[in-house]
Amino acid sequence: MTVEVTDGGGPTRPLPANPSVTARGGRGLNIITSLAEDWGVRDDIGEVTVWALLPPDDDFAHRVTIPSDISPDLGAGLASGLRPSLDANLETNLGANLGPHIEAGLDPSLGTSLEANLGTNLGSNLGSNIEANIDPDFDRELDFADLDELA
Repeated sequence: MTVEVTDGGGPTRPLPANPSVTARGGRGLNIITSLAEDWGVRDDIGEVTVWALLPPDDDFAHRVTIPSDISPDLGAGLASGLRPSLDANLETNLGANLGPHIEAGLDPSLGTSLEANLGTNLGSNLGSNIEANIDPDFDRELDFADLDELA
């Protein structure tokens, strides 16, 4: 299974680091290195993608499911990349409210009505977790001290 994360990039190319105990970041690629069979970085104009190839027998791969209500062509394409023993019933894992939105295309009100579309438990938990985990310094600009911390 290949997992990719793309963002706007940073001042330096992503490399595994040895962050201090108090550093806010710098651990992601070390985690990827320990879990992945292979990984790399792909640069495009205005963005950087870090990809990782996870072993198909990994515990994470056993949690990936295929929705039961998708088109046969898409389902076959997804299944070819997954182990046959994986559960193919995503709708029961995420709640019955999500299934119709996958089938008909995502509802435009999904962003404003997360609780109604994904269930009250998930919506309320997600909202409180987002509020509790917002880093007020996340969008600040990097300065030279930050670059030293990343090195």
